[in-house]
Amino acid sequence: MDIIESDTFLKLYAQRIGLPEEYLLDVQPTLELLCDLQERQLFHIPFENLAQHGAAGGPVDLNLPDIAHKILVRRRGGFCLELNSLYAHLLRQCGFVVTIVEATVFKNGTFDGVSPSHVCLMVEVTENNSDDDCDYSSSSQLYYVDVGFGEPPLHPLQMMRFDHQEEKLIITPEGMRSRLVPMDNGDAVLEWHQNGKWEPRLKWKIPDKTTKSLSLQDMDYILQEVSKETSIFSKKLVVCRLTRDRKHTLAGSTYKITGSPRFPMVDCINTTVPIQKTEGLPLKQIQEILLQEFGIPLAETMSLQLDKSNQKDFADVWATW
Repeated sequence: MDIIESDTFLKLYAQRIGLPEEYLLDVQPTLELLCDLQERQLFHIPFENLAQHGAAGGPVDLNLPDIAHKILVRRRGGFCLELNSLYAHLLRQCGFVVTIVEATVFKNGTFDGVSPSHVCLMVEVTENNSDDDCDYSSSSQLYYVDVGFGEPPLHPLQMMRFDHQEEKLIITPEGMRSRLVPMDNGDAVLEWHQNGKWEPRLKWKIPDKTTKSLSLQDMDYILQEVSKETSIFSKKLVVCRLTRDRKHTLAGSTYKITGSPRFPMVDCINTTVPIQKTEGLPLKQIQEILLQEFGIPLAETMSLQLDKSNQKDFADVWATW
């Protein structure tokens, strides 16, 4: 059954993120709703690349009904192309104006020579009490929204008017400090405060009224890139789930829970240590963790394979990605 264009989609999505079934059928596209949906999404729907490591369903298929069935019915997660595309559809159904843009991940100390391998969302919110710092018009504000980046900010980040050449520090509820840095070429660079300094994470082109939102077909080249055997996604199984005070991460056969504060509010080296870290887990225990901590049914992970993941250590993957 194609659930995409029916009330069934909103009902299933509401249930998936812990809301009453009918909740999303009559909502207004407010910033409050946008923040609540994003936090619920990151809590309930994990970032995961199990499809590249033998999980049920086979390789990723960029087809929205299939993605919806995978995430909402089979109770899986996905990576950026799947998560952000389905979330964009949800936001549009709730009345938001959404533009999907390609983004480049900061890698090995540079953006230069790095192909786009990510997508994120620019979401327009119209508020009654908007100010002069918003984008597009004086009656709306533009926000960076991302539910497919492993550890994105827990809430949307407001985009400032980039013709003002401003930077704005934004602190989200989990304590992450982010800022959006305007570039002369019209790009925005997302930075976060880590290890006592500001570090780049992503860059993308700021959309305007003429910008066309990426379709799933437009993203095929990104899928091909992240599906290569040399891709980090192919080298190691990675699953993440975020709350205000916890980050749950499964990387290969290592499970780690990082507790609060993940982001110390002082300009120093981040000395936060995991409150739990277990290495060398057997497949059966990994399947149990995927069920209990990430909500992924055993039927989805019975054919999971760890051979490639165990060839790469945890630190190397996260230093790169």
